[in-house]
Amino acid sequence: MARKNLDRFSQVKPTINFYSKKNRSLMFCESYVEVGALLELEFDPTISRYVTQPISFQLYRGNRKTRYTPDILVKAQDGSFWYEEVKSENKAKLPKFIEDHHFHASALLEGTGVSLKLRISDAPHRCTYRQNLKYLYRFLDYGFDSQELGLFQSVDQPTALGRIHRQLRARGLSKIAAFAALAQGLLGFNKKVRVNDDLIVLGDQ
Repeated sequence: MARKNLDRFSQVKPTINFYSKKNRSLMFCESYVEVGALLELEFDPTISRYVTQPISFQLYRGNRKTRYTPDILVKAQDGSFWYEEVKSENKAKLPKFIEDHHFHASALLEGTGVSLKLRISDAPHRCTYRQNLKYLYRFLDYGFDSQELGLFQSVDQPTALGRIHRQLRARGLSKIAAFAALAQGLLGFNKKVRVNDDLIVLGDQ
């Protein structure tokens, strides 16, 4: 698909480079709210692949021709596709956006047969949940050894992350493995609570 030409030097719509582990390539964003959305997609096991700024459409709204580019095209693990428009919660409530989104969604579904969904997101620095995702993102491709896996599989009661760090150090292992376990779901936790030594975690059920 043709990618929209983005002005990398525009002060109105800055281009942000985000490296996608899931796609093994750079993705281009126009805001840090979109970065938050991409982090969600990276951690979502139901999502296979995605591409940002996938294609631009010329749409007719009455007698006026307009141009619209969805923020993301998503492919799920079941093979289904959909477009996404990413907005912060406040902007998604604006009457003008609601009207425009309804028009774009109807036009794309009628013209392409592909739905346009709204994803409410936020910039990682403004949201604990996405700030956690940003911090843990580097550990998504960490490879565990048998000692680390054995320790995490033995966690069956709520315990503080700091205690697991101490258990790793006692075995001569790095606490990085604990962060990787959080990122990859071997240790469960409330993603809306900031990751630190006091975080309560539970083994994956």
